[in-house]
Amino acid sequence: MDTAARYQQESLGVGLLGHPLGHSFSPVIFSHLGEDYKLYDVETETAADIIKRGNFVGLNVTVPHKKTAFDSVDFLDKTAALCGAVNTVILRGGITYGYNTDFYGMNAMLDYYGIDVKDKVITIFGRGGTACMANALMNYLGAKSVTLLGRTDTPNYDETEIIINATPVGMYPNCDGAICDLTQFKNVKGVVDAVYNPLRTRLIYQAKKMGIPACNGLYMLVSQAVKSYDIFFDKVTPKEKIDEIFKQILWEQSNLVFVGMPSSGKSVIGQYIAASSKKRFVDADAEIIRRAGMSIPEIFEKNGEEYFRDLEQEVIRDLSLERGILIATGGGSILRKVNRERLVQNGFVVYLRRDTDLLETTGRPLSKDKEAIRKIYAERKDLYESVADITVDNNGDIESCKKEITTRIEEYFSHPTDKI
Repeated sequence: MDTAARYQQESLGVGLLGHPLGHSFSPVIFSHLGEDYKLYDVETETAADIIKRGNFVGLNVTVPHKKTAFDSVDFLDKTAALCGAVNTVILRGGITYGYNTDFYGMNAMLDYYGIDVKDKVITIFGRGGTACMANALMNYLGAKSVTLLGRTDTPNYDETEIIINATPVGMYPNCDGAICDLTQFKNVKGVVDAVYNPLRTRLIYQAKKMGIPACNGLYMLVSQAVKSYDIFFDKVTPKEKIDEIFKQILWEQSNLVFVGMPSSGKSVIGQYIAASSKKRFVDADAEIIRRAGMSIPEIFEKNGEEYFRDLEQEVIRDLSLERGILIATGGGSILRKVNRERLVQNGFVVYLRRDTDLLETTGRPLSKDKEAIRKIYAERKDLYESVADITVDNNGDIESCKKEITTRIEEYFSHPTDKI
């Protein structure tokens, strides 16, 4: 019997219907609520049959089954009727009820990040279930106007004030895309991306670089999950618990990324911070050496710098797709724009700054003497600063440096509204 057939016959607990489901954070959220939560990766026909048969306690529903769930339940809550999509289903007395907890989740997210949509001109990218939900919420909250755009539609670049991405563009594992270029818009006051994996999509990263208030979908995900938990088990979870779970998951899923000049202490201090924070330590240069089968000076001598940079880019791409690790990067890792964008997508970036007179030259292909070091630093300084969430000097007592980094990381993740 295949997996889908078994789901149709077995009595299910609480879990998620969707396809595919490899990126879901929902089991982690429910684990913080003390519940065992399953992923049911099924095609549309199987999803409809599971809902209609009623062999479950409670189900969340994600793409592409929200419309299927809408059509399959016996009764609709007002949020589901308003949104035209169902993402939460419960069984009571043999009757299925459909809700749209994303409505609550996005509303809570806007409130958490202080993004005000009242009397604003809203552009929503997408026409699917999430877009329809966002449209209903914007109208409920008193937006001046709301426009939903398909892939080939042209936005109103002059008047749009709030942008909402309700498409999968930029979502793991295809993280390199962005639904639009924010520099084309003249009046944007806020950006909302329903994507939560990676933590910083290209859209969010661009907004932050431009000083535009922005948020990803993680707080929305946590809020809607807790709302569905309350529906499943007839509970009322306080907002403080939602905030606590959000911060914990943000910390667990975030990478710590150390950037800085060669010999600035990234590996030594990074290993200490990794051990104290219980994150797996990865040295990007060590991974390059492993893949190349030779040392970095040998790579430069035999194949040249361009070959090394290509291999470095490949390693950074792979490491940046991981979550919950600490990455010590090579000194030149930030030279390519694509590397900078990838390092920040799941990463809290620590720029470890050290005076050039204290930097080593031994075994460094590009920084063979102090004059070369000073020249390289001048070329890279602005790039290090551009990706950094915090900058910490490492010019003296290493223990003090470790303590400062640890303290500032703790402060940052205690108040994460400016992070994503």
